[in-house]
Amino acid sequence: MPILLKFDGIIRNVSYDSRTRFTKLKTYHSNDFNINEVGTTGIVQFDEDTSIGYARWTSPKRTRTYPFPRVYNIYHLPKKVAIIPIIKDEGYKTNNDRINYITYSWMNLSNVYIILAWYESALKHPSKWGRITKQILNAGFVNERLTELRTYQQTALHWNTMHFERDFESVFRNAVTSYEKVVQKTGGVLVSSATHLAELEKYIDDGLFNLEQFKAVSLPQSFAAAQRETQTSHKSEYLQETSKAYFFITNWLGGEYHLTCDEILFEKNTVIIQESKNTTNDKLPKLSDIQDGLFKLILFSNMDSLKLDKQSVKFRVRLKLTGNLDSQLMLPADSNAIETYIKRNSLKPRDQQYIRMLNEEVKANPKLEIELNQNAKS
Repeated sequence: MPILLKFDGIIRNVSYDSRTRFTKLKTYHSNDFNINEVGTTGIVQFDEDTSIGYARWTSPKRTRTYPFPRVYNIYHLPKKVAIIPIIKDEGYKTNNDRINYITYSWMNLSNVYIILAWYESALKHPSKWGRITKQILNAGFVNERLTELRTYQQTALHWNTMHFERDFESVFRNAVTSYEKVVQKTGGVLVSSATHLAELEKYIDDGLFNLEQFKAVSLPQSFAAAQRETQTSHKSEYLQETSKAYFFITNWLGGEYHLTCDEILFEKNTVIIQESKNTTNDKLPKLSDIQDGLFKLILFSNMDSLKLDKQSVKFRVRLKLTGNLDSQLMLPADSNAIETYIKRNSLKPRDQQYIRMLNEEVKANPKLEIELNQNAKS
């Protein structure tokens, strides 16, 4: 049975060159920008010389709505922001999602600015009793923070720390109040305000939101969820049995970060930090799945050293892509090996382009490797 392993790592600098993108980002002028009426990723243009890439999350839960592909698509831009609802409740017998400290850590280390947001309205679900749908974020607050970020010169870590300490409590309370109004309007069966506010109270110290309290409360919850997931079988993914892991990361300034990883393999004396994506119907997984795996590995591929139980270990970082393929190909590879693999598998032009872009990405980021392989037998 898989277990949850605990690693300590050091990152001195984060540098990554993302190459696997197809969609051209649409640009929206700041005067007309409404987060509810634009694409999930894009660029907010303030003037000729100032712009911010944005990625809108539909939920604060990373593993449910997979927002990382959206962040990946803007990662090459000089300034990028993740707009994240602080709470997401969809009603009766659905999940109640709140932002957690690991998301805060992940964005800090990735140098992605966060704007906390809240849903201010929703409609009654047309067919599911007690549910709500078509939730709308408060766009005015998002625009205020985007305008503030326009001239902000410090790192995402500084912004996120300031933003959470200054705005977390008010955004959280606005979200709770708005959901109360949604219940009155729609009859949706949502988590009670008292439950939300009791959770918020755990983050408060001496009358103010406290990041250390937030960490102390939400980290154990995240690790407990990771531990539960080690008991879960994902037959459709056809993954070999692995261990899950969480990482305590420090940077050169002494900052502390906490990340989780789904798969750890051991090959000889080397730890493999691996993300796996599979498709049962196609040759290669969807582009969004590939990008999700790539983004999760950015930070791990920037680690300078790693310890397990206080012992230094060798490690590699790998994205494994499996599908209806014939044989294995490890990237980076030379052009002859890639063309031979493409012909052997009769890949469509789209998949051919994926492989070529992935090969360029691996070449640009030497600590990353990618494995293409056939599905394991179920």
